[in-house]
Amino acid sequence: MPESTAVVKFNTNIIDAKDRSNIDLSRFEVDDYTPPGNYLLDILIDDRLLPERYLVTYLAVDEGKSTKLCLTPDLVNLFGLSTEVRESMTLWNNDKCVAIDEKKEIKIQYDKEKQSLIISIPQAWLAYNDPNWVPPSQWGNGVAGTLLDYNLFGYHYSPNMGGSTTNFSSYGTTGANMGPWRIRADYQYINTETAGEHYRNFDWSQVYAFRAIPSIGAKFVGGQTYLNSSIFDSFRFLGTSLSSDERMLPPTLRGYAPQVMGIAHTNARVVLSQNGRVLYQTNVAPGPFVIQDISEAVQGNIDVRVEEEDGRVTVFQVNAASVPFLTRKGAVRYKAALGRPMLGNSASNPTFFSGEFSWGAFNHVSLYGGLMTTSQDYTSAALGIGQNLYDFGALSIDITHSRAQLPNEEQQNGESYRVNYSKRFEQTDSQISFAGYRFSKKNFMSMSQYLDWLNGNTALQYDKQAYTVAANQYLAWPDITMYLSVTRRTYWNAASSNNYSLSMSKIFDIGTFKGISATISANKVNNQYANENQMFFSLSVPIGIGQQASYDAQRGRNTGYTQNISFQQPESEKYLAYQRGWR
Repeated sequence: MPESTAVVKFNTNIIDAKDRSNIDLSRFEVDDYTPPGNYLLDILIDDRLLPERYLVTYLAVDEGKSTKLCLTPDLVNLFGLSTEVRESMTLWNNDKCVAIDEKKEIKIQYDKEKQSLIISIPQAWLAYNDPNWVPPSQWGNGVAGTLLDYNLFGYHYSPNMGGSTTNFSSYGTTGANMGPWRIRADYQYINTETAGEHYRNFDWSQVYAFRAIPSIGAKFVGGQTYLNSSIFDSFRFLGTSLSSDERMLPPTLRGYAPQVMGIAHTNARVVLSQNGRVLYQTNVAPGPFVIQDISEAVQGNIDVRVEEEDGRVTVFQVNAASVPFLTRKGAVRYKAALGRPMLGNSASNPTFFSGEFSWGAFNHVSLYGGLMTTSQDYTSAALGIGQNLYDFGALSIDITHSRAQLPNEEQQNGESYRVNYSKRFEQTDSQISFAGYRFSKKNFMSMSQYLDWLNGNTALQYDKQAYTVAANQYLAWPDITMYLSVTRRTYWNAASSNNYSLSMSKIFDIGTFKGISATISANKVNNQYANENQMFFSLSVPIGIGQQASYDAQRGRNTGYTQNISFQQPESEKYLAYQRGWR
């Protein structure tokens, strides 16, 4: 705050007033004088405007000869100062004001014309900031209200021979916001009629309440929810959880989310689910598809179901195991949960506790681990290390030991080993992720398998090996983008499951035709439900404003060969298509 200096002395003798001797102009003899009072001002912190106007006060000091700015502790907390700087500031005026002017490096200017308070603070004194992120100190609870989120899907298929199929489904979330609390209920609905048979079902998949705890960067959840874990399998439970929430971090510091690749033979619906709960659902056009907007909070195996409009269904799994995570030096990330597993819509035994952590032990090394234990006879513990390999990427290795005493069975003890690797090649504009290689001994049992056994499902598939490799490469000279995904799971007592996807796409111009798109893809699915090889080629040519001509060809071992030629003109809602195919 600029110091007050005497710049001029007013002569009251020139004032034509009988009581001029009672007029005090001394307060105007100081530079940039602000009369005492309350002011509703815009506040700029290093050119960043706070989200609303705030009431600030100028108090009279020095026997009324000058004034001093009073900023309340609550207001200063919105400035985004680092904890060390904020705690070093003293209070005055009976602890109602922060003595921010004691920090000479902080400059304050009151722009009377624009009614704004301009504050300059050294960048090193500020907590981490990001232009696309609002720090917790500036958060608000929002307004109270209710919400209804819904997604509607429907189709009707009527072949030349055989019965028709009509399907309608919906999923979404309803809830209410009250202060810092968020109450939510996720629902699913399906209505299907095939050949005179009618199936209808409505289900509440989870009902829960949660709130953010900004002071510790954590999220508290209570009710019916799913275990959020980077180490252990997810399952539905009734209880509470507390976990550090990366969504409170700036976007550049958040974690990894997987992508799902596949091929649709017709207009199809792709449903991603986990433990029976729909995570994401969308409609895709014929050809290869890539789904990337999966929440980074999703961990574990994701079931992918591709429902073609002609009734064909393809099912496979992708793994959402995180790439190696490193925690900043000295920081700790954690997750803890306590409750009872859900069986249908009721809580069942046993009571369980789950906890895990990641600690930035050194600058480029993190230690992490976890514990899962029940009130009965199951315990598993994990310990691992993550290492930043600099130019060679990042690597993490962990081991999990399980002990399970099954009813009328011998105690089972086993280990599971996991390796994660990720590397970005900036020079070649490519990325490779060896995300989640795991080898499990025959007697290793996860918590989900233990619960299945207790609930009567003794025909379990015991995992042996599982891995996911994903890579993408952009080739500048031919201007082609390539995607590769390989997922393989083997079992001690069941057939293996494999999924391979390769896709190449290019956008180019020929003469007056701009934005021509060509894609070629290959996909192989091999599991106990299907053994399918698929090839796909598509060419799309814009031929006018809003007009597009397309050709695609598909061939599959079990689906035969089909060709499609189509012309689309959205403005007049005209669509012409010709299809030919044979097996």
